[in-house]
Amino acid sequence: MICTNAGVVSIAANVVDGTHIALGSDEQGDIMYYDGTNWARLVHGTDGQFLKTQGDSANPAWAAATVSSLACDDLSVGDAAVTVSTSVGNITIDAQATDADIIFKVDDADASITALTLDGSDDGAAIFKSTIKGTVFKPAVEVISSANVTVSNGYTAITTAGVNRTATLPEATAALVGATYTIKKIDSGAGSVAVTAEGVGLIDTGATFVLYHQFESVTVICRAADVWDIM
Repeated sequence: MICTNAGVVSIAANVVDGTHIALGSDEQGDIMYYDGTNWARLVHGTDGQFLKTQGDSANPAWAAATVSSLACDDLSVGDAAVTVSTSVGNITIDAQATDADIIFKVDDADASITALTLDGSDDGAAIFKSTIKGTVFKPAVEVISSANVTVSNGYTAITTAGVNRTATLPEATAALVGATYTIKKIDSGAGSVAVTAEGVGLIDTGATFVLYHQFESVTVICRAADVWDIM
């Protein structure tokens, strides 16, 4: 080892034995460790690796970070968007405790709310905090006026303004069994409202049910594919 009068210390390269260690410029970035008998040099790993111990009887080694299993209660709040995806197979969310629920929470105007609860004690019944929106129900087709008549699941009020209107129910399918629709003419105009079924569906064996008078209404329920019953 040489120490100059300028305060520069240099150590001879590549001097390694059981009691001494010397680091040279050709070993920058490497790690020296004592293996119990001799000093050894561990060449630096690749980008993203970390130094991993391998037990009392094994030397350390560079390794990539991997996670084979992790308890959900070990997870903490992150600070970025998260995507759960898989290229093969299903994604299963499994609440295994007795009668445990699966709860979906969202933030609404800086307030945490429970948007959906799947009730484990009630055969998995879905409890929504608000309305269910989507494109499941097909819009009606208006053939008279430029303004379409859109039939909604539940209740639809129609103003004819003296023009005959057509309110078309969505296609009655097996998936829609039990869904109900109420169509009501709410104005006193001379126009009628023809409630019709899309495709080959029938309303009490007929293709159309017509509302002529103000406040007249009809409520139908999907009983089976292509079958609407008046309630």
